[in-house]
Amino acid sequence: MSTSSSSEPSEPDQRSHPLTNEIVIGRQPRAILWFAVFWLIFWITSSIALTYNPPPTFGRLERSLFVGSFSLFFFLPGLLWLWTAIRVCVIAGAKGLQWRGMGGWLSADWSQVRSYYHTPKNEWRVETENGSFTLHELTHRVLLKQAIQERAKWADVTSWEMKGEPRNTLDLTEPETFTINRKQMREYVFLLVMGCVVLPLLLLYTSISRWDAPLVLYQNLEQTWQTIGPWWALGTLFIYLFPGLVYGVLLAFGWPLAQFSRQRQGESITVSPEGILWRDATTGQQIWSPWKDVTDYHFDILPGWVKTKNLHVVKTTHGEIQFAGYNGSVRLRALIQKYCAQHSLQLEWENKRDGERSPRPDETSQVYNYRSSEMRAMLWLAIAYSFIISGILVLGYLGWLQPQERDDGDSPLFLVIPLLLGTAWLVWTYYRFQIITDESGITQYNGRRSKFIAWADITEYESVFGRFIVRSPDQTIRCWSSISHRKKLQEVIRERAVNSKTRDW
Repeated sequence: MSTSSSSEPSEPDQRSHPLTNEIVIGRQPRAILWFAVFWLIFWITSSIALTYNPPPTFGRLERSLFVGSFSLFFFLPGLLWLWTAIRVCVIAGAKGLQWRGMGGWLSADWSQVRSYYHTPKNEWRVETENGSFTLHELTHRVLLKQAIQERAKWADVTSWEMKGEPRNTLDLTEPETFTINRKQMREYVFLLVMGCVVLPLLLLYTSISRWDAPLVLYQNLEQTWQTIGPWWALGTLFIYLFPGLVYGVLLAFGWPLAQFSRQRQGESITVSPEGILWRDATTGQQIWSPWKDVTDYHFDILPGWVKTKNLHVVKTTHGEIQFAGYNGSVRLRALIQKYCAQHSLQLEWENKRDGERSPRPDETSQVYNYRSSEMRAMLWLAIAYSFIISGILVLGYLGWLQPQERDDGDSPLFLVIPLLLGTAWLVWTYYRFQIITDESGITQYNGRRSKFIAWADITEYESVFGRFIVRSPDQTIRCWSSISHRKKLQEVIRERAVNSKTRDW
């Protein structure tokens, strides 16, 4: 088998796949297209419902302003996503590159490729004499990166490297100190608090178009309570407060991290090739441990009534080091993992909770699902919202919440049906969806049917738009990256898919 001209270290023949004569086409994933279509349908039906079946207090001006705000904040982004999903395309052929963004086609020969690099914003950028483009979350992005690296022999780089970030290597020449980023925590809390308060008020003033909108809303709700019923009034209030509730949930999950950062503002962690040092400048306490004395490291739950697994714990024979909310915490985690691995502590950052441990390497069959705490929170939120909206709709059709002065149309059905279908899909995914790996291959099971791909038949695997995709000539397996133990699943696929054209995620 011929070898690639890339400067990458040579790999075994079974994993070396030159792409010299192969055309690789990357497009926007279908998930973006379906998301844009769903977004447009949902808000079009919402506008129709509010236009032909408005609240009694809506006049022509209020109705026009409300529908106009819907068009500005929802229709235009939906159209932009739809246009992007249809138009964006990158083709890597034998002679060069072709790409199309929001405009027309552009092209460049391989000799015209000047540079390609990875930005700190997780963008894969390619610069040519005829223009530049970003790979974004394109399908076959890994193959596109491999093709560009193997064929762009005239570029000023030989591999994808970080650009714009001075600390792009894990090789330390001197000790590096990490501290808590209190400023970032304060900005995070401020933005979420503003979202809890300002966004509902903005929605209120936009819909009522009066400076005394809170008073008008109170009067309308009081009148609705007396004439139609309490459930209709509570449902109306819930719709106005829903954006604030969403930001409130995010604030509740982020508050323990902000509290931790405030209480431990004097702490710092210094990492060097010799070991790790934790120091508290307020009390003068410190813990120093060589890397060989580190016994374990994992994620744990931050103190607080909302359970979030953002606490990092490093156990050593000299004491336990805990940190969260540090500036550069991703790099700090990577450094700890690297230097611990050099001393035979072959672990990854994992969750140390009963029932959530990673699969053991000696087990031949492993099951991966979506039964995580994050998925449960999303599931309960969707169920509660669906229950309230559908309950109001059912009571309205039974006549208990029917306005006396007018008849409601069928337009609310267009709002509740997508919501119920989405909630049912979440429930089905949570309880029934599984990915199973064993010695023979990988299986996707969704409760009624399954897909199986043998390890030797896998031709490509990639991560696109928050999803893991594994392909064979006749089958495709997809799962969301929120699946349990996703790093372990990625590692298993990478090690066993020996005939895949992609060599890594």
